[in-house]
Amino acid sequence: VAGDNHEPDYVPLLDCTLNSIIKDELRNDEMANQVHRTLNEDLVMLDEFALIKKVWGKVKSIGKSAMNWVKGLFAKIMKKVKVIFEKIKKMGKKIFEATFEFLGITITKVKTTVPKDIQGFVYGMAD
Repeated sequence: VAGDNHEPDYVPLLDCTLNSIIKDELRNDEMANQVHRTLNEDLVMLDEFALIKKVWGKVKSIGKSAMNWVKGLFAKIMKKVKVIFEKIKKMGKKIFEATFEFLGITITKVKTTVPKDIQGFVYGMAD
């Protein structure tokens, strides 16, 4: 229970996000740490895609092994992403909530539109 208002604490559906997977892989990557001296500081300041771009900018100067590094990094990331998506598939009605949470998407407003010829059916009104 959080605070005095007795609202339940937020409990995430998953134990990680796409952002955390990418940042963990970069943090643990030997080459990323060798070529990017301020990696730990940038892990805090930059989003995951800006990080990859920044590290890639430094790694690509190494030549052919740079492409192997990128392929290896994405293979490690995708392996973990596939595990998470398997967990999400098993969540039934919470599948969309978990997917958005994993991707870091927050939905604040939803607007629906329905073709005029089926509005009565959708909203339960007879024409």
